Amino acid sequence: MSEEFTPYIPQDPGDLITAEAWNEMQIKVKEDIHNQVGQVQQDLDDFKEAPVDADTFDGKTPQQWIDDLDQRYASSEHSHDTVKQYQRYFLEMETVLATTPPRLQPAVIIHNMKRHPQVQVYELLDLPLEPLEGRDFDRAYKFVIAGPPHASDPEAMNFKTKSWDERHWGDALDSVIEGLMWDLSDEEKKALEEKFQPSFTLNAWIANLEEALFEPGPAQYHFDMGDVYRTQWVKDRASSKVQELIDCGEWPPRFVYRPRLINIVDIGPLEFDDGVSETELQGVVEVYHLNMNEIELTPIYFVTGRDNDDIISTDEAHLMVLLKV
Repeated sequence: MSEEFTPYIPQDPGDLITAEAWNEMQIKVKEDIHNQVGQVQQDLDDFKEAPVDADTFDGKTPQQWIDDLDQRYASSEHSHDTVKQYQRYFLEMETVLATTPPRLQPAVIIHNMKRHPQVQVYELLDLPLEPLEGRDFDRAYKFVIAGPPHASDPEAMNFKTKSWDERHWGDALDSVIEGLMWDLSDEEKKALEEKFQPSFTLNAWIANLEEALFEPGPAQYHFDMGDVYRTQWVKDRASSKVQELIDCGEWPPRFVYRPRLINIVDIGPLEFDDGVSETELQGVVEVYHLNMNEIELTPIYFVTGRDNDDIISTDEAHLMVLLKV
């Protein structure tokens, strides 16, 4: 429809309406309609191709809306900077207090989680090592570095479940190192990664891993390195570069341990002041939250059918403690 509102063919009073003028008027009407429709179609095409995102909605940018809405709801994870969500400790409780009767010294763990975490205490069992021919063990081991499941490592043949699928005990060294890094800061992670380069020998990797797992501290915090046994398969490859082991398909070795979640820990043997020896001393490890940053593990001993005040000697307890929030 024309916006000028003028006649297609102007006529004065008394003019004849001729067939030629009538036909010309119809042509002009059709041309006007065609042009108007064409302009509308062009406007629609331009609108479809133009961006439809508005800079603001109700006077606010998208980020301003996000910030405003986020203030209404708590974070689903409720995470806090510098607070670790999970920690694991290996403890060897062996220091005997000169009390009457003697007792293992309680262990204090400074976790710095800024809250009261859930605590699980595991007893670390002796691993069923079978010595090679002509050799024997003079002690039990709680940890073993062994070859990968596909390796021919005769000393590690018993490190698997008794179920039909025979899942192997332990974790690949790569997985253990990854677990140590997951909640570290970028700087801490970089410093730890520097200790595990493919150009290092297997012996260097294991030494650095032992240092990270059994960080020196109070006596009850860490295990004596003598509690970690390396199978002959691992010893034979101690001087090999890790990259060489990867290239020849002998990677990764396993870090094996056997934790059992129980309330009762077998500690014995022990002696009583009446001269009678018992083969088992049982204890309950009680957990106390000292505050939101520290817990205490206290062993309480008993022997069924005996006066527990008569206990005059104890051994040691090997534990794994998990903390999580």
